[in-house]
Amino acid sequence: MIGIGNVRGLNNVGKCREIGACLDKIKPALAILLEIRVKSTKTNIIRNKLGKNWMFADNYSKHDNGRIWILYDDTKLKVICLASLAQFLHFGIFNIIGEPKAWCTTIYVFNTLEQWKFLWGDNEKIHPGISDPWFLIGGFNNVLQAQDIIGGNNVHECEYTYLVELMEKTYLFEKESIGDHFTWSNKQSNGIIYSRIGRVTANMNQLTQNDNTILSIKDPCVSVHAILCLQEQVQRTTTKRYFKFQNVVTTSEGFLEVVITNWQQPLIVNAMYILWKKLKRFQKKEDGSLITTQADFEEKILRFYGRLVGSETTSIKGIDIEAIRQGKQLSSDQCAQLIRLVIEEEIIVALKGISDNSAPGVDGYGAKFFKST
Repeated sequence: MIGIGNVRGLNNVGKCREIGACLDKIKPALAILLEIRVKSTKTNIIRNKLGKNWMFADNYSKHDNGRIWILYDDTKLKVICLASLAQFLHFGIFNIIGEPKAWCTTIYVFNTLEQWKFLWGDNEKIHPGISDPWFLIGGFNNVLQAQDIIGGNNVHECEYTYLVELMEKTYLFEKESIGDHFTWSNKQSNGIIYSRIGRVTANMNQLTQNDNTILSIKDPCVSVHAILCLQEQVQRTTTKRYFKFQNVVTTSEGFLEVVITNWQQPLIVNAMYILWKKLKRFQKKEDGSLITTQADFEEKILRFYGRLVGSETTSIKGIDIEAIRQGKQLSSDQCAQLIRLVIEEEIIVALKGISDNSAPGVDGYGAKFFKST
């Protein structure tokens, strides 16, 4: 697990103990603390109060107050820092035997537009040298869209344009999360503001190779910033239960309104991410293994349609044309009717002709659902 939190200063003894207790509770293999505000001369004193024998990395060489601290358990993983600036720390994460797991860029963004431009430009320079899993995590101080903030001043496009451009140029996508959508609040009774400025963005290698990893947004610990946790989902073996639509639902009050509302609701997801999700739904072979090669796909398709239309044989007898002509034959008008286009009214008539109690399709919806909508 990777945990990250904006602590907004770490010179208070009580806050150190509270953070130590929080880390002990979630037990991350790697933790990231932002906005430390601790002078380099006091680091050992403060770090000793956090408990546990953490290994540390920081960006003191680029900022007097070391705004970013990386804490990691060296019995579980290794961390090697590759680049350090005032607003980010870029490092590699390796397993205990030295094999690379991912590249991580921890972000702590300053408050001015000019500083944002420098930061995203520096991150764009990192991208060409990375082909392995890579993700950015931290306090971005930017929203990605107007829906990421409630209250406060209106969001202007210039505030997130550079971040959006960075994500497009480096093929980074925001990771889906569970828990609260917003990661920061000013906690004011009057003029309350909620904002999503803490986030994780990742390249496709990170998303696909770590599909079982979820981003959980947890309640704030010692500041007004939520805690972000990247953790692997526990794989549970369960009996698959297939969905089946119950016809009685169509008689419920408001059924049609619910269908219309859900059908018209747009999906706001990156197109490439949708494509990747669909490609994951590979058909499995009979033995349970996934089809992944072109040859496997061709074999599967030929076998499926071979069962439907029959297979080729060299011993089939020829058709007796004379015998066929002695039977009933279609007229020219009847032949034309067979090849004309099907009209919508015929589809509706055919649908209405299907019994309400007929077996549902593979999606679990029977004829009754489509008749009722």
